Amino acid sequence: MVASNSESVNTLVLTGASQSMSDVLAVTLPSKLEYSRIHGYDFKSITLNGDLQFERPLQAFEQAKNYDACIWVDADAVITNTNYAIEDFLDGNKPFSASLDWTDVQTISMGNFVIQHTDKTYELFNQFVYFCQNSVHDQDAMNCVLNSNPELINVLPRKYLNAVPSIVKKYRVNEERDIVYPWDDSCFLAHLTTVSNEYRIKIIKENLLTQI
Repeated sequence: MVASNSESVNTLVLTGASQSMSDVLAVTLPSKLEYSRIHGYDFKSITLNGDLQFERPLQAFEQAKNYDACIWVDADAVITNTNYAIEDFLDGNKPFSASLDWTDVQTISMGNFVIQHTDKTYELFNQFVYFCQNSVHDQDAMNCVLNSNPELINVLPRKYLNAVPSIVKKYRVNEERDIVYPWDDSCFLAHLTTVSNEYRIKIIKENLLTQI
């Protein structure tokens, strides 16, 4: 699915899902389309092959070649505050922006992120691919980039790209870690991470649809 609403704003909102996440994406998609429409951003939804280890950022890097910025919003993320513009997530010419992970750590999450097309984007891509060789998934690789080349990455507070609703804890199995920054309506999005698809959809329909 591709939608283009404005030729004057060179920004892409990118999302997608594998077959196993398609039902979740169907519920979160309206929020992403509405956000794109409000800001005049291009929108694209892609089908993932199921190998989430590295596919999302590699797809985003490819799409970002044609834009000033490409924001990836995961299938299990609902945009709840459309007042944020892409500029709110950027910092100078740092080519990558992501929020801290939801637990009490100083590593970034790869659920939602922004790739900005700058003179450092190619360096970021090469660093990411290099670290992918010895990483289990994309989050490990990008945090290696953060550790070795912090000037390439803009680390955002959780409220921007990784706020997790408190109610998620109710439905988690074998996950006792605290949510450091619970979602509220001032956050850009609600990220329904580490919970089953059944409960993702339940939480969205019962608690978040009024925010869309």
